[in-house]
Amino acid sequence: IHPDLPMKTFASWITALNDVRNSCAHHARTWNKPLVNSPGVPPKTTFGQLDHLRQPRMGDDAPTKKIYSAIVIMIFMLRQYYPRTRWHIRLRDKILTQDLPYEIRPQTAGFPEGWEYEAIWN
Repeated sequence: IHPDLPMKTFASWITALNDVRNSCAHHARTWNKPLVNSPGVPPKTTFGQLDHLRQPRMGDDAPTKKIYSAIVIMIFMLRQYYPRTRWHIRLRDKILTQDLPYEIRPQTAGFPEGWEYEAIWN
């Protein structure tokens, strides 16, 4: 995918995305459930768009344990192969315009405060 991406990190991405895929395929709760295998984060500044995944959030010592991190990895990988994709823009806009119940608001899926301003979403 990229020469600067450690193979161990890439393998963790594939494992995490495979788990997400299986949960979705079997209609399991995915949105507000912790990931069993969370995606690794490459060394700081290797990919600036992913650096925000390293920042601990209030009450969360493992920011990558929620579906938000898997979504960010999906966006990153998709943009490597299809730079003109607008999938992340459509997803961002859909999340921001939906009137979601409390149980499935973005924060329950690990979306940090101000997530929509992160470089990966623009």
